[in-house]
Amino acid sequence: MIPNEHALMIYKFGEKRWIEKIKDGELSFSCGGAFISQAKKTGNVIQGDLREGVFARLLNTNPKILEMKEKLGSDLEIVPDGDYSLLRRRSAKFKPIYCAYAYTAGDAIKNKTGKKLGKQKVKFEFDSRMYEGFSGMIDSNVVNDPNRFALLFLQPKPFIDRIEGALNQKKLTYKMSRVKYIDMTSEEFFIELTDNYDELFHKSIEYEYQHEVRICLTGLKFKSVYARYPLIIFKLTNQDFELMHRKICVEFGVDFSEVVGEWEGGI
Repeated sequence: MIPNEHALMIYKFGEKRWIEKIKDGELSFSCGGAFISQAKKTGNVIQGDLREGVFARLLNTNPKILEMKEKLGSDLEIVPDGDYSLLRRRSAKFKPIYCAYAYTAGDAIKNKTGKKLGKQKVKFEFDSRMYEGFSGMIDSNVVNDPNRFALLFLQPKPFIDRIEGALNQKKLTYKMSRVKYIDMTSEEFFIELTDNYDELFHKSIEYEYQHEVRICLTGLKFKSVYARYPLIIFKLTNQDFELMHRKICVEFGVDFSEVVGEWEGGI
């Protein structure tokens, strides 16, 4: 039995030059500040996100804004949003982050073709924005072009085991979790502040199609939003991945059964 929150498949979208590095065992961590900058400078709001790292949206009259000013001091960034204010920790923009697309057992339940239990076929396609936002060369047939679109399918367990092994070897503190998608535009919200920077694991509901799982290196901080952190893991074996350069439809068989009680989630 597989808990609903566990990943059945992990995918990475990008350009060939970056995807090849993952195959060779190098993961490149970026940060929220880079995603904000990308949205501002290029207009790409698929990879980029203007609300990245925001932990609250409050009415301008809400006394909690003053409370946050007193608590965070110069670490607090306030972004005007009409009658509201968006609150963000400046330090959140510099935390190293690694992102991927996680297809879970819960997603398979939503996509199954029938309502009954037992063996069934599951079929799904990626939202077109996943292709358009992560590479501008989806239709290119030039095999050796480093900017060519690439889609990497990863077996979850060996991939996650390699990552956790590398992080533990380096004694890096981190949080690994699926992103929770919430309404960030129509009403107030507040995410409690922790040393794990939980706000980096919340995004606007408009990004739900990205099925994102993240790793945040909570104990590190970049000096620039354009900095990168390379995490070296063991090189992937041919059994651990599949590399594609085109749009795909995924179809597979699953044996569905009902479980009494609740499973403890994970990725």
